[in-house]
Amino acid sequence: MLTFSDAVLNASERYTRWGFLGLTLTPVVGAVVLNHGYDPGVSFCPMLNLTGIPCPGCGMTRSFMAMVRGEVDQAISFHLFGPALLTTFLGLAIFLAIELYQGKKIARTPFHFLTKFRVWVYIFAIYFVYYGIRLFSLFRTGEFYINPFILS
Repeated sequence: MLTFSDAVLNASERYTRWGFLGLTLTPVVGAVVLNHGYDPGVSFCPMLNLTGIPCPGCGMTRSFMAMVRGEVDQAISFHLFGPALLTTFLGLAIFLAIELYQGKKIARTPFHFLTKFRVWVYIFAIYFVYYGIRLFSLFRTGEFYINPFILS
């Protein structure tokens, strides 16, 4: 349940929320645009392009695109955290839109536990364990390689 504070958003806070609303909707809009025929032709990941090693976020764009198409299984296969992150972006956008519509700050949401530092430590630990498992599985299948142009 949402609880609103009595404080009204001032102009600076409204501009800030508009900015964050744009930032949270950018991945969603990008996934929709990429699904409608725009093909960048190159990988977005500089770490993968330079070293051949996938970064912890590799596959996230494809995962977002699959989620927008409604293909949850494929989204999870591209990146386990993709569906959760896209849902988080949409949730943040909804909360920001509600604040802008009401003109008041949201004092408490059902997700108030995410304000605790310890929760974020656990989330990042799980994320990097997953990344390690992905790298290990790529190594075992022979898909993990080092870019030979970097070594010369």
